[in-house]
This record gives sequence, C-alpha cells and structure tokens, in this order.
Amino acid sequence: MIVKVKNGAYEQYEQLLLQRDHYRKATGQFLIAYTREFGDRINEVFEKKIECIRLKKTIAACQVFINRGETINVDAMNERIRKEMARYYAQLEEMLDETRTAKEGTPVPMAIVIEIRRIYRRLAKMLHPDIIPMTSTLTQLMDIWNRVCIAYHSNNVEELRDLEVLARSALEQIGAGDISIEIPDIEDRIERLEREIGEILTTEPYTYRYLLADPEQVEEKKASLDAEFREYEAYRQSLEKTLDAILIESGRTLTWRMR
Repeated sequence: MIVKVKNGAYEQYEQLLLQRDHYRKATGQFLIAYTREFGDRINEVFEKKIECIRLKKTIAACQVFINRGETINVDAMNERIRKEMARYYAQLEEMLDETRTAKEGTPVPMAIVIEIRRIYRRLAKMLHPDIIPMTSTLTQLMDIWNRVCIAYHSNNVEELRDLEVLARSALEQIGAGDISIEIPDIEDRIERLEREIGEILTTEPYTYRYLLADPEQVEEKKASLDAEFREYEAYRQSLEKTLDAILIESGRTLTWRMR
C-alpha cells in the first residue's frame, strides 16, 4: 500500500502517534512491575486503613445512640455500616485481583518486545484510524485494528503476526493500493499529541520506571509502606480501646467480621 500525503507535517504527525501509543503501552508495563513489587504491601496498608474507617463509623454510630439516650441497636448499626463499607471492600478485592494478575504475568523476552513493536508500527501505518481515516469507515478494517490494539497491549506476538497477514489481505480486497490523505488540522493534532506525550512522561504510572530502576528508592518505598502500616495499626488499636470503653459503659458487646 502506498500512502500519498498532502501535508508536509504528516511524517511528524505519524511519528508522534506511534510514540504516544508506545508510551501508553510502556505505562501499563511500568504499572504491572510496580504492582508486582509493592502490591502486597499496598494492599495490607489499605486493608488496615479499612479497619480504621470501620471502627470510626462504629464509634460515631454508638455515640449517636448514646447522645439520644437510646440503647445501641447492634443489628441495625451493623447492617448500616456493612452497606457503607461495601465499596471499600470492593476496592480492596479489585486491588488484590490486580496484584495477583501482575504476579502471574510472564516477562516478555526483549527479542519478542522488539518484534511486537516493529509489527505494530507496520500495522499502524496501514490501519491506525488517526493516520488512515478510511479505517474508521470500514467495519472490516476497524475490527482488525481493534484486535491489533488488544494484541499489542497484551504482548501477543502470534496474534499480531496473523493480523498483519489479515490486514494486507483486507486492504488488497478493497483495492487500497494508493491512498491519498489530507489532514486539515494536522498542526493542531501535532500540538495535542506533544502535550499528551509530555503528560504521560511526567506523571504516574510512567514515572514508576525511575523508582523501579533505583534499588535504593525501592527499599525506601517499602520502608515507607511498612511505616504507614504500623501507623494504621496503632490507630486501629486506639480506636478499639475507645469503642471498648463506649460499649462497657453501655453494657453491650460487638462481634465483628471484616467482610
């Protein structure tokens, strides 16, 4: 396929699109590596934080009954707090799942990474909707492109190899030999891409790459998470003492289950 362009800035635009997609993918890989390294500690800290939130809600609910001069309705209070805490436990489950997924992932050999990048670049030049507007108008091409994106981000080199064959065949079938492209707002698009790339490179999770590459920073991060865990544990113990005092005064006891 030969692409004929009417914009002198087209090559720069194409290069920026490919760079943007590369950095997006790299961002996902750095997040996985970060989660693999720190996920367990982060989850432990969050679970301890949840315990503190639950205890604070319980203390506040008990205090409302006491201020009203009423007997603490344990069942009603437990049910209300259970509902209020549901989103926190759902978030914790999601975090645990993400950590398990990150740990189960198999590192991709560099030779495969390079091949994936090369195949993707070839396919992007043939099908990327922002480069080849025709793709957005043809279901067959858009379906292939969507599969390319999934395979690229999941490092599925076998799928990409097959998709390159399918893409070339599909383009031949529709007679896409020479394509003439004109992008009227290309300068604005270039500016937007440059801003987007700059934001990706200077924010998390892309910037995790610098932390992960420095063993000293990794140990500092682990120490920080351990310290945060200890702080929440001390706070939890303090809250439990406060709750015990309230319940002793009211002559009630509570049995809790985390989830």
